[in-house]
Amino acid sequence: MLVDVPVLKRLFLLGCENLRVISWGPYDSMKPLQLELLCIDTRPERAHGFTRPSLAQHKHSHYLQLHAIVADARLARSLSLLVSRYANQRGNENIYFNIHFTSSVEYVDGVQLETTSKDMVKPSIEQHHVHVRRYDDAFSKIGDIPLLIFPQPPTQELDRHIQISHGSHGLESDLAHFNGLGYLLTDHAESLHMHDALTSASMPAGFWERLRWCRLERCPNLGTVFPPYVLEWNTLQTIYASDLLKIDCIWSKNPVPRDPHFRNLQHLHLRSCPRLQFVLPVSFSSFQSLETLHIIHCGDLTHVFVLDTWCPEEVAAHGVSFPKLTTIHLHDLPKLQQICEAKMLTPALKNIRIRGCFGLRRLPTMATYEPGVSVTRPAVEMEKDVWDALEWDGLAAGHHPNLFEPPVHSRYYRRSRLLRGTVLR
Repeated sequence: MLVDVPVLKRLFLLGCENLRVISWGPYDSMKPLQLELLCIDTRPERAHGFTRPSLAQHKHSHYLQLHAIVADARLARSLSLLVSRYANQRGNENIYFNIHFTSSVEYVDGVQLETTSKDMVKPSIEQHHVHVRRYDDAFSKIGDIPLLIFPQPPTQELDRHIQISHGSHGLESDLAHFNGLGYLLTDHAESLHMHDALTSASMPAGFWERLRWCRLERCPNLGTVFPPYVLEWNTLQTIYASDLLKIDCIWSKNPVPRDPHFRNLQHLHLRSCPRLQFVLPVSFSSFQSLETLHIIHCGDLTHVFVLDTWCPEEVAAHGVSFPKLTTIHLHDLPKLQQICEAKMLTPALKNIRIRGCFGLRRLPTMATYEPGVSVTRPAVEMEKDVWDALEWDGLAAGHHPNLFEPPVHSRYYRRSRLLRGTVLR
């Protein structure tokens, strides 16, 4: 049924289990839409009712606020047309959306909308999960607990937020649809949280223009997060990935040349990705803003940063600069050889904590050594046998043990020779 409601401002579609399409009229219409608030919940079973907000005195700075829990991802094509039309007429900054693609009630208890005269409508759609690793109690007894305190994931949902979790139908096809979920992600999304999804589909290729943080958790079938032909407009600030059992990389190498990227990336945190081989590619002068690098329990990881397919020769020859990197925490990465495939220049480095990385052979390079000039030496904690096996370029090259604080060795060591049997007396 088609109904023309030209002055409609608030629309609630709750419990519409079969909703697949919403028509907004001709896309090229010069008349702007009047819709201010759209609330949708299409899940087949909802644990609680959709709480209607009190909007009598509500004032907000956005022309459009969109809150949706969508069980069928095909509805994203209608939502993307609405967002695109508003963006063309009034600018992307005048749009707020929070869209969750799921049919499950396990992770959300309805969309609870609470409004006041001062606060913008915000949904509360997530429950916190606590993930406990096996043997954590044993690790804590042998002095390993500091490295197991993993950084907290980003939780501040930005003005244009998308969440993907278990049970969304048609997700794989719509991720690649240029007028559907793929369009919302690449052209508008500022924050992305994908968790407990069974899809094996990667993120859509194209220009990611606005994404600022990306959080990925417990997606057992995901192979690669960002495939080739994905370009990032230097907006990404945080990457957080945890318990991705099949991924081999976070961001693929690109078969064609691309502009500098990752220049605003500040935090890179990865945990329990056992098949991960590398994390991000280096093409030009990347990573100008990276501050923290924290990776644990990634058994196949050999390099964190690798040279991209079209990496310039000068980058490979002279190294990659990380001018703001202060903290490196690496734990349980037995195959790690180097942090970066090229020379890694880290003049601001303050703290290195490494444990269980028995294949590591090189630490980052500090500032160029100048006789008589004092430098701040970073603190180092690692096993003694790993420290003794490191390779150095020399003091003049800024790569020498004397440019680091005397290392603090772990309270336990890997034995080089172990008995093959048990001796009983």
